[in-house]
Amino acid sequence: MVNWNCYDKGEGVSKDSEKTVYLWSLAAERGDTEAMFELGIYYSNKLMDKLIKTGKRKTTSIKAGITNDFYMVELWFTEAAKKGHVKAQCFLGAYYHISGPGPNDSNKALYWCNKAANQGDADAQFLLGNCYAKGEGIPKDPDRAAYWWSLAAAQGNFEAKERVGKISNSFLLYHSMKDQYVTLGV
Repeated sequence: MVNWNCYDKGEGVSKDSEKTVYLWSLAAERGDTEAMFELGIYYSNKLMDKLIKTGKRKTTSIKAGITNDFYMVELWFTEAAKKGHVKAQCFLGAYYHISGPGPNDSNKALYWCNKAANQGDADAQFLLGNCYAKGEGIPKDPDRAAYWWSLAAAQGNFEAKERVGKISNSFLLYHSMKDQYVTLGV
């Protein structure tokens, strides 16, 4: 079996991104979920490069190059996600959350983030916590936000640790001030 990542990393061969994409495509067409995920990453990076060059973070542009990249990102992440690739589920949720051009993207984002978060993906848990904290696609629920952030933090997600730390500090400050008011008779 050919190691299709060798051309991506330049391991034992010259680095060749065209050959890498070709080999990933062959493997993906044969059902290899890791190759599908790698193609999603490739097209996502390609799309981000184009968006950075145009100075846009989000776009619903109908320009052929950008539209095709949106399609390819969604296609490959979806194919891998449907086959149970947890990171693809997380990335697909993030894709719909951040850059998805369609009207039902909040529902899709939540669906895929929930799927990945419930399988223990710390990044999906963090993103889901953010959705609950901000009320993005769902009603605001600080308790659910704290729950998902604490799960992500327990796995070492730095941003989630910061959020949980802020919640803990706020909680301690509140109770400290409450105790002082009680002591002062306020």
